[in-house]
Amino acid sequence: MNRKDYIDKLGERISAGSNRPISKNPTVSRDKNLNKLISLIGSSDVDVEETNDDLILDRKDLYKFKSSASSIPWLYGLIKIHKPDQPLREISSAVDSPGHELMKKVSQLLQPLVGKEKTFVKDGYHFVDNMLKSRFYMHKRGFQVSLDVTALFHVCLWKKP
Repeated sequence: MNRKDYIDKLGERISAGSNRPISKNPTVSRDKNLNKLISLIGSSDVDVEETNDDLILDRKDLYKFKSSASSIPWLYGLIKIHKPDQPLREISSAVDSPGHELMKKVSQLLQPLVGKEKTFVKDGYHFVDNMLKSRFYMHKRGFQVSLDVTALFHVCLWKKP
């Protein structure tokens, strides 16, 4: 696919949703708001000395997640070569965006919980196995529906080249 077709397809995907242009880059204000919240939590006068061993994240470590000179999340598309007309799958990259480091830590903290719930689906084989064991299959009630989402992102920043 050439560059023009790629940009056109990505533009079509963005305009297909409820995206709207914004007047200014919100990254600086997001940095400030995040930093203000971190400072507020870090300077809280709640005494946690007795329960310090139970804390997931030490208050003094919270300041490591303050944000400055962040960049705006960006969007790119991966070509779905297995589909007719080769549409794009949008990928939103938030690397270096406000709160990115904090969200990496939160993700790390939540990782041990992944797969522990009934709603977790590891892969397609696991999904089929779950469906075969489900009450819908056992009682021959209900049906399975698969939807192909056409416009997933509700807000994207787009500047025409």
